[in-house]
Formats: sequence, structure tokens, C-alpha cells
Amino acid sequence: MKKLFFVIILISSVAFSQSPFPLVPIQQIQWVHPDSLRKADSLQTAGVAFNAANFPHWIEDSRYWHVPPLSATQYGDTVTVVGIVLNKPQMYALGNRYAVFIQDTAGGPWSGIIVLANDTTSPNTQATGIQVLDTGMVVKVVGRVEEFPNASSTGYTELFTVIPDPQTGQIIPIEVLDWKLSRPEPVEVRVSDLVKGNASATGGHQINFSNGEQWEDVYVIIKNVSVINRSGTVGII
Repeated sequence: MKKLFFVIILISSVAFSQSPFPLVPIQQIQWVHPDSLRKADSLQTAGVAFNAANFPHWIEDSRYWHVPPLSATQYGDTVTVVGIVLNKPQMYALGNRYAVFIQDTAGGPWSGIIVLANDTTSPNTQATGIQVLDTGMVVKVVGRVEEFPNASSTGYTELFTVIPDPQTGQIIPIEVLDWKLSRPEPVEVRVSDLVKGNASATGGHQINFSNGEQWEDVYVIIKNVSVINRSGTVGII
């Protein structure tokens, strides 16, 4: 009996060292209660910014949404997720960081999230392996949950992946579990699922939180639309 007990403890210790942070579904990170989404819909007013100052607490799960915002080191939980890579790593924002979109292999609402590093060249970022990811890879990622920008409820949830192992201090690499032939098929959505109203009309449009929030960072397709205005940074369809 003592020998059996020793073996069980040994196996448990090895498992813990391999996975120091809890494995959670992407959906668990992204999901927002329908009551909060309906409240967010009801509070929108034309010409009033939907942000933390005007509408605190409604849009993001209370585990990750704080008013006033916390610093990046305090902001959210560190977790492990599994998902399929939707794109090769891209230079994000000003071109000085890597970003990759991943999606739960089962797909569906609440299944997508953006994974990023704060630069492209540091040894810590290179140690994650984010720079060699490719479309269709099924990966296990350890990251800290954050909201960007963390002073606005119209931001998006992200997973910051440059995380040191609490036992060794070494950066935890992204683990490739499988490599599919292609990314999943996109989910078809309508413009009205995402916004209400006409952006070019008086009063503009309003965000459709109740129907649209679930598709944040999910691979979707919008059919039968026309581009009516385009600039170097945004377009209207």
C-alpha cells in the first residue's frame, strides 16, 4: 500500500510540473452573461462613448473587467487553452508584436481568442515559439487573460503568452498537438448580428452586444454586402 501511494504522488507531481496553470475552454474565458449583454444594448446612446467611465461593469466577466483598470501584471488569470491556429503570426498594431488568432477545435460561439506577444525579437518572445506557428496547427497555449484596451468596454479579450514557469522561471513554450490540413470553415453571420442602424446616417450605428459579442475573434464570413466607403484604416459595408 505504501508503494502504491508513493507512485500516485509521483505521477501527480509530474503532471503538475507539466501543466502549472489550469486548462480551461476558450468559451469559459469569453462568455458573457446574456443579462449583461442586454444591459449593454439598452445603455447605448448616439454620440456617447461606450466605455468604463460611462457604462462600468456591464460588458466583461467580472473576473477580467476592472474599473479602474489594473496594471497588466494584475489584470487577469493565467490559464492554459487548446485551439486551432487560424492564421500565421502577423505583425500587430505598429508592427512590433506578434498576434495569432486561435479557435476552439469544436468551433461555435465564444470559441475564438487572440494570442499575442508584446514584441517580435526578444529572447522571451522567441522562446514561446509563436513566430513559427501556422494555419491549422492545434496548439496548447499558456497565457494571461487581458482586455485591450482595458479602459473601454468595446475592447476585446486577449491572451498574453510570454509566461514564465513558476517553478523553473523558464518561458513556457506553445505546444503543437496536431496539424490539420486547413483552418475550420467560417461561421456565416449578418451585419445586423454585429451592429444596428446605419453608420452613415444621423445617429450612426449601435453595437449589437446581445448577438455579436459571441463572435469576437471567431472565424466568420459575411455574404452579400457592398463596400460603400473605404479609407486606409477602416471600411463601411
